[in-house]
Amino acid sequence: MKIQLSGDKQLEMSHFEEEGLDISSNNPALYFSALAMFVASLGRCTYATLAVYGDRQDIDPETIHMKLSWQFTENPTRYQKIIMDIFWEPLPDSRIKAAQRVARQCTIHNSIHDCVEIETRVFNAPR
Repeated sequence: MKIQLSGDKQLEMSHFEEEGLDISSNNPALYFSALAMFVASLGRCTYATLAVYGDRQDIDPETIHMKLSWQFTENPTRYQKIIMDIFWEPLPDSRIKAAQRVARQCTIHNSIHDCVEIETRVFNAPR
């Protein structure tokens, strides 16, 4: 799996089925913190759920690319909102809403949806 740190509160994920974990950044000040790891866990869990759906619908899940960003709130500091954009080019237009529903069924989504707003958007266009 590849994780590209693209900002202090933003990352991109792809190549979910590749062996190993490749974490990179164009900015040496960025590092894979526990907070980024939590968001990446949400992305990986969502991918696993979508992969099952893709296999059943005969839509290659290995083309999925995600961009995730997050916002915090204070007192105490915690996640306020996570935005997950899922790019899945071979997904037919007629399956976008279904894929959004499926993405929201991952275990981590179900575990945190009461305390963190998660905006999940699915696109069948290039990232």
